[in-house]
Amino acid sequence: MCDKNLADALSSSSWEDDVIFRGYSLHLPMNDAGFVPIGGDMGSADTDFEVSEIPAYVPCGSGEHLYLWVEKKGKATQDLTRAVEKAFKVKEIGKKDAHAVTRQYISVRLPKEDAEGLEQLRAHSWLNILEVSRHTNKLRTGHLRGNRFKVNLYGVTSDDAQIS
Repeated sequence: MCDKNLADALSSSSWEDDVIFRGYSLHLPMNDAGFVPIGGDMGSADTDFEVSEIPAYVPCGSGEHLYLWVEKKGKATQDLTRAVEKAFKVKEIGKKDAHAVTRQYISVRLPKEDAEGLEQLRAHSWLNILEVSRHTNKLRTGHLRGNRFKVNLYGVTSDDAQIS
């Protein structure tokens, strides 16, 4: 069987698992005073907001769909999809976030290897290809376990500025 569940492959805290699987957690990190607001504003730099997708399964390494685990900075997913479409000469592949650093899987139906297309993608300064693999099916909306977020806050007013 090609699909592998990531439940054991990814390390996350129990509260992250609660949020991913139930949509809420009674064990969220907070400051020492409990649910007291900590204040602050999110920064405006792309690196002040990071999103990493947690896939529902890992690519099995074979199949006609090329899976790319990519990191993009300061560009909308539309920019990423246009770059992939141009590099591999394929039609539209999907949409995602902008004004952030995002790590996400995308898939392209590409039965044959295309080293030139990969090199075209690697030429973009805002795009980093973290992993290349193959799988038997197209990556579809909802093929996620969840998302992991990192947000930088500035001007935090609470004494306990480190929330973990």
